[in-house]
Amino acid sequence: MIKGFFACPMRGDRERLPIYRRIVTILGEEGVELVSKHQTQENIISKENELDVIEIHDRDYNWLKESKLVVAEITRGSSGVGAEVADAVYLGIPVLGIYDKSYEGSVSAYVRGKIQKHGRLFAYTNVEDIRPVVREFVKNHIER
Repeated sequence: MIKGFFACPMRGDRERLPIYRRIVTILGEEGVELVSKHQTQENIISKENELDVIEIHDRDYNWLKESKLVVAEITRGSSGVGAEVADAVYLGIPVLGIYDKSYEGSVSAYVRGKIQKHGRLFAYTNVEDIRPVVREFVKNHIER
């Protein structure tokens, strides 16, 4: 098992929640112990609203520092996900950015560029397409 951080939008688009949940399952099946999978829980926004924004930032930043890799679902724009990707790059943590190919024209070019320059970027047609990419990414970083 390798510790990993999963980044996905929380406060914006929740219609992709079943996809995010499937990604969390795939990551676990491929040997990633997620320090952050709370985004896919029911009623997470009401739980998060009980915390101060500094508490949320510090908790998530500490989770990033504990992680050996980051998987970021970047299909729908999220300033939080973009910030987490930037923080991971700054901390030297490998990033796998994944997104739904049918949204390619609306996925942030800056975030895609940052990930492509410092990690691995993958556009999927079906969420199941990510499994071999995740497997390879984990294999390449488990020894670090």
